[in-house]
Amino acid sequence: MRPRLVDVASLAGVSMKTVSNVVNGAPHVSDAVRQRVQAAIDELGYRPNEAARSLKTGSSGIVGVLVPQSAHPSARAVAEAIAAEGERRGLRVVLVSETADPVRAAREAFELLESRLSTGLPPG
Repeated sequence: MRPRLVDVASLAGVSMKTVSNVVNGAPHVSDAVRQRVQAAIDELGYRPNEAARSLKTGSSGIVGVLVPQSAHPSARAVAEAIAAEGERRGLRVVLVSETADPVRAAREAFELLESRLSTGLPPG
């Protein structure tokens, strides 16, 4: 079973709100508490639930870039630059190369994005 925020709080001996503050980078948590919570996160292998986070924030933090198969040769370089900048800004970027069937490529891209949101999988 995937570790939950409550499991981290229990192991670290803090409240769920404190764990949430650490995960979200709130500045008012002492270094000692932050280290204890981080140690519990590392030990349990906890990852925030991206689907829940996107519901709360109203944003998935994911950008999809569809590169047309017939695009100019530099299109891939432009797409990779978009991906690098998105990742620099803390976004997840999914690059999808269009196949001969653009509708299928778009559907597969949306399915990939949807599955990453529902499972909380890291990009890649």
